[in-house]
Amino acid sequence: MKKSFALFSIAAIVFAAVSCNKEASIDVEITSDNERVVEFSTEPITKTVFGTLDGTTYPTLWTTNKNVALSLNYATARESTTPVLVSGGTSANFSAALIDDETSPKKILAVSPFTAIVSTSSFNEEYKSIKFKIESEQTPLENSVDEDDQVLVAFNNAGSTLPESVTMSFNHVAAYGRMSFVNLGLADGESVASVSMTSTLNWAGQFYYYFEDNTHGNNAGDITVSSGTKTINLTTTSTSDIWFACAPVAIGGTTVHVVITTNKGTTYSKDVAFPAGKAFQSGKVAKFAIDMNGIVADGAKVYTLVTDVSSLTLGSEVLIVSNSTEHAAGALGTNTYLAAYSITKSGSNINTPSASVEIFKIANGNIAGTYALQCTSDSDKYLTLTSGTSLEKNATLTDKGSWAITITGEGVASIRSMVETDRYILSNSGSSNRFSSYKPGSGYNDVSIYKDASTGSGAITAKTITGLEVSGMTTTFLKDDTFEFDGVVKLVYSDLSKETINSGYTIDASGVNMGVADDYTVHVTYDADPTNIKTSYDIAVIATSAYTWTLASGDLTSSGAYAASVSKGSPSRTWNLEYTWKTTASNPQWQAGKGVGIGTGNNPATSFVVSTSSFGSITITKVRVNASIAKSGSATLQVSVGGTPFERSSATSVSLTTTATDYTFTGSATGTIVITYTNSADKAIYLGAIGVNEE
Repeated sequence: MKKSFALFSIAAIVFAAVSCNKEASIDVEITSDNERVVEFSTEPITKTVFGTLDGTTYPTLWTTNKNVALSLNYATARESTTPVLVSGGTSANFSAALIDDETSPKKILAVSPFTAIVSTSSFNEEYKSIKFKIESEQTPLENSVDEDDQVLVAFNNAGSTLPESVTMSFNHVAAYGRMSFVNLGLADGESVASVSMTSTLNWAGQFYYYFEDNTHGNNAGDITVSSGTKTINLTTTSTSDIWFACAPVAIGGTTVHVVITTNKGTTYSKDVAFPAGKAFQSGKVAKFAIDMNGIVADGAKVYTLVTDVSSLTLGSEVLIVSNSTEHAAGALGTNTYLAAYSITKSGSNINTPSASVEIFKIANGNIAGTYALQCTSDSDKYLTLTSGTSLEKNATLTDKGSWAITITGEGVASIRSMVETDRYILSNSGSSNRFSSYKPGSGYNDVSIYKDASTGSGAITAKTITGLEVSGMTTTFLKDDTFEFDGVVKLVYSDLSKETINSGYTIDASGVNMGVADDYTVHVTYDADPTNIKTSYDIAVIATSAYTWTLASGDLTSSGAYAASVSKGSPSRTWNLEYTWKTTASNPQWQAGKGVGIGTGNNPATSFVVSTSSFGSITITKVRVNASIAKSGSATLQVSVGGTPFERSSATSVSLTTTATDYTFTGSATGTIVITYTNSADKAIYLGAIGVNEE
């Protein structure tokens, strides 16, 4: 994006009048009846280059490079001889052959340099003016403007007789600029070759200068446009103190389009807005700097790391980039993944990625608060999860093309599917760094999003609250206890994000009778929207904390390769069962007198963990486990509650025998009960019964 701003200051130039140098006078040479050679002299400070800045004044010095145009009574201008410098150029002497028109008074006009004059008034002095030019093509000097464009004028009313010598006092009619560029980020090997400035005003070209008042309403000193141009081109290799000449114009409140061209042919452009009230004035230097920070080569694009998801506005053009490698996601094509293409990160930026890299455009997802990723390489089709877990492009936006996006302050982006909520867009380091939909894990790299800051406007559709989630509460109470809600309430949003709230909700346990053992439902309602935002959970009020589960045939019928759960016993409790097999999972076997056998002689379970959290806040003091093993001395049993080991005969572990035995562990704790078998023999282990808090 081009930014419009500049620093602008004015440094005044003082112009001293010139006076006659009588000692340098020469004789008048008559070359025809009416043609006379007249000597002209100047003194400081006039023409044609600026000297070293002295306070707020640039002295103007004469050189021998340019002659002067001289006219008598607005007749066609004559070119002077080469100036003879006096006092190091602060003064100069020169001569010119003028035609005495035998009228009175004798008005002598002068324009410096001679090349600047176009014509003089040709209507019997009716307009009392000359036409001069300021070139649109300028080659600034190291510390001054192009000599062709440092335009000065002088006027002398010599009276009734053409004198032998005349003193002329010159004044600048051109205005001047002294321009610098700051923070110009040229590429390696690049240097400035030229600068172009295009205004909305005519500040170069041909202009009229009026030496005297006339009957057309022009006053002495007025400057008007004849045929102007809005562009000034400067041939320069400098980035600072670039001088140029222009016509006096009120530049304030306008914008100038500046283009820097380098030796490589690359261009850098910026629109510069000049503050109101600023002007280029005759005989003064306007000094200003143009800040090129953030301006890149025309045609180039810079993508910047996004560290705040609010930066992803509608129409934002972004890249998806691996956090661990120098790769960005490419076009999907006919594959079910996004190929990876090399990019170069420069700090927080990526400059002009290759055409193979996919540019995604941010749009609203199909679900409030979610994002759609449109593939600009293919008619803005949506990046969509397939019926499985791969990627495809789809012209129609569905929930499968909706993504929940969050971004950390360090720029790590989470791009999660709204359909397969455990799937994220990640980079696969094991498959050429390609990007697809994966479950986070080893070999998959997090991604970041980089945005073209010049794109995007308007926030995506705000997410909405779609439900409540409660967790961590006590769900089992003893009869005649006091009900108390001790859980955590979270708002669930349409993008599946969650927010914990500490107030603004109502707990309704009016249907719970703590004096009667039974199962009850507790209702939770969000106060801001009681008609729609609510949830509930079940609790159990029990007459006693005592519990018994004597395993029967069929209680455990699945092999439970990794985990299983059953709700058994009186009163019913949910137990979680986890197995670790020596080889592969096998089905539990029932054996009368011992209970359920886990494993076989050839394929034992090396560990078997039985756990439950369904006793809630009830204090556990006893846990009885009926257990045995097919081969004695090869298995142990341990019990803990809430992480606290329970003991049997002052020991926290017991060795099992081949006889089914009740092992009672005691202690005092609340929390999850964990019963752990550890087996080192190639034999089955048995679970016959579990009792908790039995008298």
